[in-house]
Amino acid sequence: LDFFALWLFGGGYERYSKENDKPFIKPPAPLDTGEVYGPTNNTVNTKVPPGWQSATTDYFTIALPPGWYYKPSPSSVWNSNRGELTDTKTVLFFEYGPYAALPIATTDSAYIVTSEQIAGVSAKLFHPKLFSGTTTGVFIDQGVGKEKLSIAGYNLTATEQNMAYQIFRTVEFRY
Repeated sequence: LDFFALWLFGGGYERYSKENDKPFIKPPAPLDTGEVYGPTNNTVNTKVPPGWQSATTDYFTIALPPGWYYKPSPSSVWNSNRGELTDTKTVLFFEYGPYAALPIATTDSAYIVTSEQIAGVSAKLFHPKLFSGTTTGVFIDQGVGKEKLSIAGYNLTATEQNMAYQIFRTVEFRY
């Protein structure tokens, strides 16, 4: 009973949960991978940075940095909308429709996969652990009977990956 009183006086469960909501960082190479692991705060800043412009596809809008633009794909197939988000150097490919899929296995140990809310829906964001994998992207499944959105870039640098994540977080669906 004395230990319980001390625990409660010291902040109890609330202190424990705040302390354990912080992610851990593995030591950098050559000792380890340097990746973040453990619980993370999935609340992110979705505010559109100043100077970004809105790009509108048939099914969603997305904010793009200066110099970026939306390029529809002529290869869109029935019930699927495809295109590119690009600044001509970096290209993010997207597919929206019933056949859009997560382009990696969530169990692939070469990737870090996290979940957060984008456009009010749970989204999976992923990138290579050591910037040595090939795919960085987001997958949003809006639920049963609704369409899916997959956006992915390949062989992105760390800077391009960070820019891609900023872009992904600005998705808004057009209903």
